[in-house]
Amino acid sequence: MKMKSIILLLFLGQATLIMSEPLYADIFRCKKDSGSFLANSQYEKDLKTAMDRLSVSVKNGIHVGRAGVVFALCFCAGYLKTGDCASCVNNTIPLLLKSCPKQNQALAWRSKCMVQYGLENNVGDFDSWFVAHETSDNKTKDVQGLEKTMKVLVDKLSNEAVTKTNYYYAYGTMPYGSRQTLFMVMQCISVLKQEECLNCLQVRVYGEMKRCCSGATAAATITTGCYMRCYGQDTGTSSGQAGGDSRLKGVIRSHGWRSSDMMNEPNTPLRSFRYVKLVKQCFVCCSQSLKLQYYVLLLFLVG
Repeated sequence: MKMKSIILLLFLGQATLIMSEPLYADIFRCKKDSGSFLANSQYEKDLKTAMDRLSVSVKNGIHVGRAGVVFALCFCAGYLKTGDCASCVNNTIPLLLKSCPKQNQALAWRSKCMVQYGLENNVGDFDSWFVAHETSDNKTKDVQGLEKTMKVLVDKLSNEAVTKTNYYYAYGTMPYGSRQTLFMVMQCISVLKQEECLNCLQVRVYGEMKRCCSGATAAATITTGCYMRCYGQDTGTSSGQAGGDSRLKGVIRSHGWRSSDMMNEPNTPLRSFRYVKLVKQCFVCCSQSLKLQYYVLLLFLVG
């Protein structure tokens, strides 16, 4: 038993180093030039009502809430179940209202969902006021090959995404170079028209990503209307490391290749449940060697 505790401690220490790094920071933005509202004003009442309606409607898979002149909307990562989406949105709404207590328009981006609100005739202005990036410091040696493959995959997945009119979501992979693979996930908010979604992905987001992140083995660009994240499994990075940025890889994995696709929940005693969750998280974001180590740990714990 003592040896089991020592082994468990070593594995959990390694897991803490891997899992303590956030996959993607929460972003809260108040649109400063949108104007502000007064306490107890009609706008504040409409905003509260719109958010309350959004909170209820998202439980039924409807991602909008309206009241008076205020329009609130949300969307969630395409792999999330309705209940998990509703939980993320309902946790985000009070945080957004607290972060932007007086602004007429604001947005919250979190790792699994987005919430935004504004005047109904302004909130549809999806391209103009917000964009954010994250990129890896690692650069591929085959920049031309990566960028050519990225363009092909962007076109392929964006055209696939707009056929899924309920949530505009697509992910996939494409090889490039001799031993590299590009992973990509993208999504638009559901209120966009098909041509608006294509423009957001192919022009706005892809254009921004080319400007900020050329040659990076991992990158993400998000806007008010859509997002795109990509990760190149590149064995020839200039740093001599395979893989790129572990945070973005984790985000890509969580959005496109679900833990349930890699490892089904085993029928284990409750005493082992938290370790099973830990191992499943590793299967989302860890290297192949660490996946094997953690699978051995799971067998050791429940065996």
